[in-house]
Order: sequence, then structure tokens, then C-alpha cells
Amino acid sequence: MNYTISFTVKVSTHNQYFENQGIMTSRNLNDIISTLRLFLTELVNHGGNVDSVSSILERCGRNVNYVIVWEDRLVINGMDGFFTIYRNGRKLKRIDKLGRDVSLRFVVNNREVIGILEVLSEEDVINISKRLSKNLILHDLYSDKGLVRDNNEDSALSISIKLCTPHGVKSWHVLAVADGVGGFEAGERASLYMIRNLLDYSPIISNDNPFKVFESIINRTHMEIQEYARYLGKSCGTTFTGCLITNNEMYIAHIGDSRVYIIDDYGIEQITMDHKVDAHTISQAVGVTINRIDMYGPINLKKNSYLLLTTDGLTDLVSNEEIYQIVMRFRYPKLITRKLVDLANEKGGTDNITVITAKII
Repeated sequence: MNYTISFTVKVSTHNQYFENQGIMTSRNLNDIISTLRLFLTELVNHGGNVDSVSSILERCGRNVNYVIVWEDRLVINGMDGFFTIYRNGRKLKRIDKLGRDVSLRFVVNNREVIGILEVLSEEDVINISKRLSKNLILHDLYSDKGLVRDNNEDSALSISIKLCTPHGVKSWHVLAVADGVGGFEAGERASLYMIRNLLDYSPIISNDNPFKVFESIINRTHMEIQEYARYLGKSCGTTFTGCLITNNEMYIAHIGDSRVYIIDDYGIEQITMDHKVDAHTISQAVGVTINRIDMYGPINLKKNSYLLLTTDGLTDLVSNEEIYQIVMRFRYPKLITRKLVDLANEKGGTDNITVITAKII
């Protein structure tokens, strides 16, 4: 009896970005869950350094078989007789550099298709994935420091996880943006703490109440940032807007002025409320002051709708109507995120800009 997890994770922290995709499988569910959590947390701690991947995996997963796609290479444990890997529809007999125009799918024990890695265009991924899975959510993340700031104090995370057990398949998706405040070193570290703790203690692969999990993560990060602020001798903090999606139901935790939108053919709806004293001052932030944590959900997500998370670097410059028009015109998350960031920069790029777009397939 094997348990298998397929995952896609994209992380942006200050001026670094990395993405990672893979499959892990083991006879022990706790082994595979703890391996995945430690692996993801260590990736963030090491800034996505490719040289650290193999050593992290060696420490994490002695009892876990895995295939990890890292840049243009595969990192594999237990391939012989266990994984069958297909590239562009043909069985892969040896491991070499993948290139960019490659689709991969995995078969475990010669019978069950577990996952597909999105290396081809988004349209191809959608067409293939429709045949392999239900409740598919395709997402993309893009962050830019803008044209005025010297540093990017935003951090963001988008992760999808599918757990296959003998009893069925369950999926979790966590999307989050954090906009650091406090200037160089302070703001970027605060937002990094928020995203790192979300990975480390996140509600993925859990049946716990999402709101209680979010509240625990936020309070833990709040204390950690305050301790760091005392060390720096200056105040620092971060906004936080995070979403957990499971079974097409979304749960949101929110502090600050980052936003969540739901967009479909009928219009655009801002779900979260900005916590602001005036146009330029937020009334609360993790690490500074928390008056309340806004919780929303469960919210049912309809097929062919879009979910958009963004920091105020976009919404201070780009109107809701402009966001809606770009989503309706370009349709695919990767195109949408880049077009929105480009538009904010065309309008001055006065702040860091971070956008996550997800499409419900």
C-alpha cells in the first residue's frame, strides 16, 4: 500500500524566485508528509539554491521515493522498477537535461497516473490535466520590485498538493501574498517569515479547521517579527492575505491592504476589505499591531472562474475594471500575472508589485 503526493510550488521572496515540482511516494503517510513539509521549508531557508536540493532530499526522505524537477534536471530516488516517466509521450530510459518544450507524466506501479508537471504551455497542461484529475486549479505567481524601490519587500507563495491514498484523492491549494513594511532588511524579512511559517505550519494535508490554523500561524509570526524588530531596533511588519482551497471551497485569512478578487464572465468582486487609516497608511500589520484577523469562507469557487491575490503595488495604480479586462482578454494565469505587473509599471511602478492568478478548471 503506497501513499503518493504530487506537488507544484512557486515562491517569491525579496529579490529571489524559484519553482519546484515533483512527486513523492512512500508506504508510510507520516513519512511522506513530514518529508514534504521539511523539504519545502528548507527550500525557502536556502533561497531556492539548486546546490542544496540533493542534500536536503537526502536528509528529508530516506524512506521516501521521489522525482523532483529542478530547473532543467530531474532529482530522483527509487526510480528503478518503481517510477515510469514519460517525456512527450515516450518512456524515458535515461535522465538528461529536459529542455523547455517538454511534458512529463508519471506512472506508479505501472497502472496509476499520479501527476503531470507543467513544463509545456498552460493550454497543453490544461488539456492533458483534464483527462487526469478533477478540481484542477492552475496558478501562477509573479513579483517585481517596480521602478522606484531599490528592493522587493513582497513575498508570495502558491502551492498545489494532491494526495493519492488507497481511499481516494484529495487536493489542497494554498495561495498567499505578504507585503513587508519597515524598509530594507526589515520589511523583506517580515514578509519572508510570514511565507516561511505558512509553509512550515500550513493547513495543507490537514483536516484541522483552516481558520484556527491560519490564526495560529499569524500569531506565531507576529511574535517572531516583533522579536526580530527588537533586534533591529526598528519597527517592521507585513500584510498577509492567504487562501486555502480544498474541494473547490476557499478559506481566507486577511490582515492589511493586500487583496483577493474573484473574477468571472459576469464581473469582478473584491472579497477582502482594506485595513487602512488613510490612502497611504495601513491600520494593522503582522508584527506591528493586530486588531482583528478577517476570516472569509467557505466560499464556493465556480468552474472557469479566476482567483486573484495582489499587493497594493498593483491596486494603487490599476483599477478593478482594468484588472477585469486583462483577465478576460488573456485568460491564462501566466499571461494575466505578467500583463498586470507590466501595466502597473507602465503607470509608474511606484511600489513592489506581486500578483497571483489562479484559474478554476
